[in-house]
Amino acid sequence: MITGREQEFRRLYEQEADARLGSLAQLALELEARGPEPDIVVVMFRHAHTLKGGAAVVGLADVSSVLHDLEALFDGLRGDAREVGEGLVDGILGVVDGVRAMIAGAMAGADTAGAARNARAALARARGEPAPAVPSTRSPPPERALLPVRRAPALPAARMPLAMPDGGEDRVAVPVPVARLDELVRLVGAASSARLRLGREVAARLGTDEPDLEELRELGRLLAELQEKAMRARMVTLGSLAEPLRRAVRDLARARGRTVRWELAGADTPFDRQMLERLREPLVALLRNAVDHGIESPDERKAAGKPAAGLVRLHARQVGAEIVISVLDDGRGVDLALVREAAGRPDLDDAGALEAMFAPGISTARTVTPVSGRGIGLDAVRAAVEALHGSVDVDSAPGRGTDLRLRVPLTLAVLPCLILETAGRPYALPLHAVAHVLPAGAAGVVDETPAAWLDGEPLPLADLGRVLGAGAGPPAAGPVVVVRSPDGRHAFRVDALTGHRDVAVKDLGGVLPRLELLAGAAVEPDAGILLVLDPAGLVAAAARVDAETGAVPAVLPAFDAPPPARVLVVEDAPIIRELERSILSRAGYEVETACDGEEALERLGDHVPDLVLSDVDMPRMDGFALTEAIRAHPELNGVPVLLLTSRTDAEGRERGEDAGCDGYLVKERFDERALVDAVAQLLGGRP
Repeated sequence: MITGREQEFRRLYEQEADARLGSLAQLALELEARGPEPDIVVVMFRHAHTLKGGAAVVGLADVSSVLHDLEALFDGLRGDAREVGEGLVDGILGVVDGVRAMIAGAMAGADTAGAARNARAALARARGEPAPAVPSTRSPPPERALLPVRRAPALPAARMPLAMPDGGEDRVAVPVPVARLDELVRLVGAASSARLRLGREVAARLGTDEPDLEELRELGRLLAELQEKAMRARMVTLGSLAEPLRRAVRDLARARGRTVRWELAGADTPFDRQMLERLREPLVALLRNAVDHGIESPDERKAAGKPAAGLVRLHARQVGAEIVISVLDDGRGVDLALVREAAGRPDLDDAGALEAMFAPGISTARTVTPVSGRGIGLDAVRAAVEALHGSVDVDSAPGRGTDLRLRVPLTLAVLPCLILETAGRPYALPLHAVAHVLPAGAAGVVDETPAAWLDGEPLPLADLGRVLGAGAGPPAAGPVVVVRSPDGRHAFRVDALTGHRDVAVKDLGGVLPRLELLAGAAVEPDAGILLVLDPAGLVAAAARVDAETGAVPAVLPAFDAPPPARVLVVEDAPIIRELERSILSRAGYEVETACDGEEALERLGDHVPDLVLSDVDMPRMDGFALTEAIRAHPELNGVPVLLLTSRTDAEGRERGEDAGCDGYLVKERFDERALVDAVAQLLGGRP
């Protein structure tokens, strides 16, 4: 029976093993490219030795046994100058895959016998022997495990797959679960928000401006530094993906009869861990595309005066707040005539043909293979990259090759944004989606439809406040922002542009459903909430308005209309509070907010709203206590109370009913429409 403590040790070993096995595979590919260099073999021996000892310590005897034999293979290679053949490298890679499968099976409590057989068969290939009929189960001799291992000189940093962006200093790697790092980043963000609230409270009570308080300024500086360090702790390098990417190129090249020379530049470029993980599949697709479509056969290359081995190069570099990743090959280049034929657009110029490559269903392959010919590839790559707030572009020259470039933000947590104002509120728009900013005079009318002129061509134009449903008011009369998305470009008129800066974007999480027009939100220095717009959602929403009305009409104030109902929103989470306020404001309600029950009672003493929308779990006074206080007050007991909570238990609902609430919505099941409908129902349909 495995205890919880032993399982924790196994999890730590699993993390270390994943990194060391990746290094082993990467070094095996270096061995294939450079020959049996002693330094490489010694480092491989050390990885196998360390993994073997760790497996024995955590009770993975079969894994330790396989690694003992792999270690013996490397020990023999250290004194053997024999030529490195494909069988040796294939065998080592097979052992790596087999050991990974054995560890994964052991962690899941599954049978690992099949994975062990595969690993032993791979060992036999590496030795040049026939596969064993029965897997070996012998344990490594204890005295062998205690033999000292001589220190090997390190490989150049660019070839070390585990190099981290640590400023060049030597550091000891400590396995830490990723969830703990994410929790650390979340807590630092929460501490920063608390500091902002503290500053406002102190300033209000002392009657002074926050900048005059040196202690608060110092606390802000320390929290900013802590947040930067916490973000760096989540960063990984491109080198951490080097092994699977290089193997994808090698395996496909061998299957297609190509000879490929692999180059990796910028292996130490730092990435947000989540960003790099989501880029793994797009990069594999682009590299396989380079081999399958780009690199010619050795005979074709020789006939064209090229080296028999084609070049596939992956290069990453940081440019400001962006990472630029280039996938380059020196192959045949894009056949633009085939692209035009596949797109059914013989009139396309070269730039248009290159752009058409990213359309769904476009393929230049003459036959369908497991890799090509289905028209699924570059469109999926572009969609995946744009989902990361990035972009893709391509350059190609016939006979000289193709260069596909991906541009993504340095981290998903911080985005460079254009800050604008519309309908009296500030918003942030990710800069990667801003194609142009035009003066107010660029807007006009074409065939009675609003349009903006760009390079002599009209673009559809919408009032951003109208698209956001920000309420009645005069149309915007300021500059025009042209936004690009997968669906095309659309122009939006705004009131003003106030600058651009990096915005620490907070995910809206699972408390509210994903809103089409919002990519997230950020806490401002004054503790206000800055909503971050989603470019694709904006363009799609504007297109729907155009389709429905034929134009985007000016929003006119309503006359002779009854005053809107007033709603008090009580919520301690700033982002959720702002979203609820925004949803109800768009529905036509006049909304005030409070951060907890005590502040809500203070506001209720000033004036009585038509409805109270309250969270349940809040500091100082929760939603149940607030409801009871409202029901006990003679001037407030008729005000409807709608409780909004993440509690799904029946006890919570019963407590709400006993306290006197009129409605009870569960956050994880409600959507924007459900909230508006519930409020309207309690107000008798009054907006």
